Amino acid sequence: MFEWRVPTDPLLDIALDHLTLARVRLLRALLTGHLPPPGPDPEALGAVAGLRRAGQIDYLPRGLLTAAWSQALRGDPDAARAALDEAHCALRSRVAAKAAPTGSRSSGFRGQ
Repeated sequence: MFEWRVPTDPLLDIALDHLTLARVRLLRALLTGHLPPPGPDPEALGAVAGLRRAGQIDYLPRGLLTAAWSQALRGDPDAARAALDEAHCALRSRVAAKAAPTGSRSSGFRGQ
């Protein structure tokens, strides 16, 4: 856990801190040319797990994209592809849910 966090902090806030830290480390690696070592990225995985625990489907694709980026840079294209596919699926589900009718039907016609 981060030193500025306490266990009672909102799960979303903690997950977003993990997501930000993962992105900072990835960008630093690209800018310095020092790629991250092979293996899973604990910050990206922590972000995705935290977003799931927080029930934040709107934020999940962002975490999954960061995880995919990290896994690609770490030399694991299969894991990167899986995270990318899951992000795409989550985003499509979110778009479909927002486009679905809400159940109220107002056609403007009042039949007899």
